[in-house]
Amino acid sequence: MIKSSVKFLLYFVLLFSYELLPQPKELTVELIQTNKDFFGKNLSGVQWFSGGEKFSFLKRDSETKATAIYEHDVKTGDEKILVSGNDLKLKPGDKPFGIQNYEWLPNEKYILFTGTLPARSLKTGGAFYIYEIAKKKFFELASSEKTQQNASFSPDGEKLAFVRDNNVFVVDIQSKKETQITFDGSETLLNGNFDWVYEEEFSIINGIEWSPDSKRIAFWQLDQSQVPEIHIAKWDSLYLNFLDMRYPKAGTRGSSVKIGIAEIASPKITWVDLGKESDIYIPRIKFTADANLLAVQRLNRLQNKLDLLFADAATGKTKTVFTENDSCWIDINDNLNFLKDKKHFVWTSAKDGFEHIYLFDYNGKQIKQLTKGNFEVDKILGVDETNKQIFFTSNERSTVNSDLYSVNYESSKRVRITEEKGTHGVNLSPNQKYFIDRYSNANLIGSTYLYNTSGDKIRNLVVNDMSVFKEYNLSPVEFFRFKTTDGVEL
Repeated sequence: MIKSSVKFLLYFVLLFSYELLPQPKELTVELIQTNKDFFGKNLSGVQWFSGGEKFSFLKRDSETKATAIYEHDVKTGDEKILVSGNDLKLKPGDKPFGIQNYEWLPNEKYILFTGTLPARSLKTGGAFYIYEIAKKKFFELASSEKTQQNASFSPDGEKLAFVRDNNVFVVDIQSKKETQITFDGSETLLNGNFDWVYEEEFSIINGIEWSPDSKRIAFWQLDQSQVPEIHIAKWDSLYLNFLDMRYPKAGTRGSSVKIGIAEIASPKITWVDLGKESDIYIPRIKFTADANLLAVQRLNRLQNKLDLLFADAATGKTKTVFTENDSCWIDINDNLNFLKDKKHFVWTSAKDGFEHIYLFDYNGKQIKQLTKGNFEVDKILGVDETNKQIFFTSNERSTVNSDLYSVNYESSKRVRITEEKGTHGVNLSPNQKYFIDRYSNANLIGSTYLYNTSGDKIRNLVVNDMSVFKEYNLSPVEFFRFKTTDGVEL
């Protein structure tokens, strides 16, 4: 009897003690979506100064309660407000301007502010505003009631190209004088703008490219008049509405494409010779280091043959630099960098089965393959021509990792710069000396750090607290590999 009583008492004490222990919180879908602690803090709106020794970012100004632009000095770590909410008023008494998108112009005399068009969060548009640093002057540029988008500043920082009603314009920032480049834009003829296919399939938004000497612009012209319309139901209102969109289905005609090159002083338009075949795509154009040469990527309709063309900016005549073929399809990216010697360029290709970096000359001769192996190069972030270094991100360490690497384009020596396993979101400085690293892994919320490109940490920028996750007793995420029945490793 005594033994039974003792057992019962012990059981009761243990049960009661367990109830007194702190219990893990329940993790719900609602919490995951609404609890800001799960997302962590981030450094938003980061823009490097052209010299690479400072960067700016966005933060709430405690005085005006509006978003302000702060400056961070890389060497000292000092931070200060560069542009406050009170600076961004068109006239006294106005509320501070709400910053959505901002961009430094190359001469760092001006800051460009744009809105975001509702159709796509990546497409800037609406009104354009300029803040002149020296005079602390805030003003609207290229004011119009018509739709404006795709603002693109000249390399000298003195002019702004943009699209208004599917026509291309250039405005002088100081004088505000506008020059209209094209006059034939319409709902079906798009100048400097893209249709659904280019935006969705090729991830390209802005259809304007400046020459390095700021004397010319190149632009896309898409004619979608032969593309059938579809009607998409919009369910975001009480009564049903439809969105009309031109959408080429498989086997039907897509938009025809032309590339124009305009001289700003004239303005005279020269059309690039794209060849006899019209059922093609032009997924990328870019001026070379030589302002008289425009690089044009021409892709066939099946997307398995890519030609790199060089076009003479004065005549529009083209020559084929090289052609790549694939049995399936060719992925388009932005990994084309022209060296300042005006003789060589860096390019990535998957022609050996993996995306790797190659060095070519302007005649299309492959000088060397700079990376090799069973891994993928993701993005070329910059080229340090003084030290012959190319900086890029890659999954070489693991398919679930993204690291920063450098490769010397003379010796081909490759170095991994980031150490911790996980995902490194890298923002490289223009002088290739520093990078901002947004680091995370499957068990660690993202935090932001400042490094030099030797891999030495300079300082923490934003470190998020992981203690909130301990309250939910979450199991650590683990990755494993296995082979399918046909021998493919996943």
